[in-house]
Amino acid sequence: MKCIGAAVLAALFAYDIAIAEPVNLRTEGGLAISGDVLSFDGDYMRLRTEYGVVTVAYAGVICEGLRCPAPNGAAELRFAGSPRIGEVLLPALVEAYGRQRNLNISALEGESALQYQIGPLGAPELQVYFALNESSVGFEMQRSGTADVVMSARPATSAENAASMAAGLGALNANGRARILALDALVPVVSPLQPVKSISLDALSSVFSGEVTNWSDLKGDDGIVHPILATENSDQAHGFQSMVLGDSDAVEDATRVSVGLEMTNLVAEDPQAIGVVPMGAFGKAAPMILQDVCGLRSIPRRTSLKTGDYPLTMPLYLYLPEYRIAPQAADFLAWLRSNEAQAVIRRAGFVDQGVVPIGWDEQGERLANAILQAGSEVSLTELQGMLRTLDGQARLSTTFRFAEGATTLTPVSESHLLFLAQAIRDGQFDGRRLTLAGFSDGTGPASVNKDLSQTRADAVLAELTAALGGEVPEAVRILANGFGEALPMGCDETEWGRRMNRRVELWVGD
Repeated sequence: MKCIGAAVLAALFAYDIAIAEPVNLRTEGGLAISGDVLSFDGDYMRLRTEYGVVTVAYAGVICEGLRCPAPNGAAELRFAGSPRIGEVLLPALVEAYGRQRNLNISALEGESALQYQIGPLGAPELQVYFALNESSVGFEMQRSGTADVVMSARPATSAENAASMAAGLGALNANGRARILALDALVPVVSPLQPVKSISLDALSSVFSGEVTNWSDLKGDDGIVHPILATENSDQAHGFQSMVLGDSDAVEDATRVSVGLEMTNLVAEDPQAIGVVPMGAFGKAAPMILQDVCGLRSIPRRTSLKTGDYPLTMPLYLYLPEYRIAPQAADFLAWLRSNEAQAVIRRAGFVDQGVVPIGWDEQGERLANAILQAGSEVSLTELQGMLRTLDGQARLSTTFRFAEGATTLTPVSESHLLFLAQAIRDGQFDGRRLTLAGFSDGTGPASVNKDLSQTRADAVLAELTAALGGEVPEAVRILANGFGEALPMGCDETEWGRRMNRRVELWVGD
């Protein structure tokens, strides 16, 4: 097999996807139609015509134009969007896919873009185009028909969803459109010379909204805080705005730079600076620990991202097209959920969605917090009952979270559920007992919260059963238990703390 290296692959991503080009189609019966080619899946061609978007069966059609595919030619799959996904993650996945399928992967310059050809030598089955830009540009290209799949380091906005529907491409939040590829995170960083090493989410928001301007307000030495943010309209800026600033505006005098060495070097060299970078991109800067008002700490680790316990977790999304794609393209996208792909994601420095155990020895701090932070209505008897139920089991990283006062799963949790269902179908839990342990925040009466936590555990079990085709395999036992507010992960005085406490954990035992 012949493969090109990751450096070459990454270089290809700097080019724009080919723009739509016109072709003329004629059928044997004399029907003629002209338009810009939007996509070709090996059997059907989508055209933008004067009558709107038209899909035409390609068999038996005479095609004239530069974008006319050869008979039995390769199908196309076009990506556009986040460099965070395209520069490192997808090159590694493309190479691994080729190795596992024993397919040749080659790069060549087309009429208007560089592309991959994947398949046997001389007879490629799939052509994959890439364009690196911000996620917002990727959504625009999908709407214009020059991209099939959007690579996005953030969820689609309500405006982008409305624009997709207005363009006749359906809702981006519809079932099956958004797929989480991997997990990333934003981490506040400071200079190694800055003595303040932890910060709360509220304080972080206050710093970047301009409400806190001196390090002494953060229990540090006297000195003006120098906030450094990602450039406006970047994925990191959008993510930080939605997760930390909310409706507040970023301070106007914040320094705006590209995320990467430019930001980390600037922060590392300035003892008064503070910035926010993706996980693992710290450079010479020092990462800060997030600590809430109750003293509960959150550190960006692989397990804390998988469980959703780290508050600034950023899923990396692929937004798929509403229309059908070629079987070869669908096979590649389906492979991205395989165990082999998850291993590639880990090696590339991102957090995959595979399930990992979290032993009792790793949970001492949070169990101690359960005793210290549990509300006055949670008795020692209830805590003992919870521990007896879970004794002899191991917590798994899969955790399901909900909107406030609801049983609706978050997008990350929906993705976790699909991975869990696949693992059960693959027999990974045959002969084992799975427990869906529901928990609530401490808002309201404890008895109501316990009922709500049981309702949420039951809701996850119902969705999991549906994902399994309506029946749990006989080789697996799945139980649902609600423990109310007995095991807080965050401080109920903060919105994020309450969100962390509303969850269903997955435990496994014999």
